Amino acid sequence: LVVLSGLVLGFGILWLHTELQKHYPESNLAEINAAVLGKFLGSMVTLSFAGYFIWVATLNFSEFAELIGITILPDTPVWAIQGAFILLIIYLTFNGIEVLARMSEFLMPIVMLSLILMYGLIVISGNVHLQELQPILAKGLKPVLAEVYPSFSTFPYGEDVVFLMFYCYTNNNKLIRKYAFSAIFMLGVSLVISTILIITVLGVPFTAATTIPLIEVVKMINIGNIITNIDALAVIVIFVG
Repeated sequence: LVVLSGLVLGFGILWLHTELQKHYPESNLAEINAAVLGKFLGSMVTLSFAGYFIWVATLNFSEFAELIGITILPDTPVWAIQGAFILLIIYLTFNGIEVLARMSEFLMPIVMLSLILMYGLIVISGNVHLQELQPILAKGLKPVLAEVYPSFSTFPYGEDVVFLMFYCYTNNNKLIRKYAFSAIFMLGVSLVISTILIITVLGVPFTAATTIPLIEVVKMINIGNIITNIDALAVIVIFVG
């Protein structure tokens, strides 16, 4: 319910962002802030966004390197994994936004197909117990609304504000809202399905206590002792996605 409510709120947030883009089609986020809030206040807001996203990027950089080191490359030093990430970031930076966009265009179908494959294997493995979803709204709507705002509205949906830095580089501004809403919808659906499967497999207490519950669910996949130990696939999907 939190994920579904967050998706509705995410559509509203995205509508505001794309509405800003419609009024300032040739401007990025920093320029929009300056135009709407004035040069000084706009610069302060832009610096706040920059500081926040630098912090998020640094956190993700560290966490993903450690995750890959623990699950896929246990004998590889973390600094070597981080070094490979840095080289990739430098390569993408020097080649520009188009290379990043085309790489995403290539990887996205692979990520979605991998997700569908994982969902199917989780169900086939027989570890899904729908009774774990009950009771629904045992404590009323208040806890749900408390989770939706502000935490769930900030991540992941609120962070799409960063795309205002890139919308001005698109060839057809009229298609931005269509594709942005499609992306948010696919994100919301995948989060809903993932949350349902995680809870029905692990149960609420274990889900709450687990750092990355999706990996724990994928570790439990065992079909005839043939299809098993595919948690590396989950790590790659989380990393690329």
